[in-house]
Amino acid sequence: MKQILVPIFSKEPNLWAVVHAMQLSERINAKVYLLEYIEEGEVSSIENSNIKRGSKGINLLNLSQKEGKNVHIRVKGNFLEKCTEFIREHGIDLLVLSIPNKASYKQWVLELLKTVKKQKLCSVEIVKK
Repeated sequence: MKQILVPIFSKEPNLWAVVHAMQLSERINAKVYLLEYIEEGEVSSIENSNIKRGSKGINLLNLSQKEGKNVHIRVKGNFLEKCTEFIREHGIDLLVLSIPNKASYKQWVLELLKTVKKQKLCSVEIVKK
């Protein structure tokens, strides 16, 4: 079974990358890991996202969770280290990203892309909403 990683930021969740990964997982029978990065003092916001309840995106998340096809993990610490460590430990085949608006998050994502490319850790897809 293929492994897909979707890192998201608690303060700026872009669930389009998540929806893309979920739809892809249905087609290729893959497991999706949602790695939610939380800064100190934050709470998880994936359930409070800008995608409406009852929408295709949320329904897809709920369905795939029930089928054991996705895992939601919350992490704190260094974003780059947490992502690269997770890719190595779980044998991730595909990294699905969206570029966030917040400058510091954007910089972290770009650093992750450079590291993944340089170390040839996995394939990458970038989702634009």
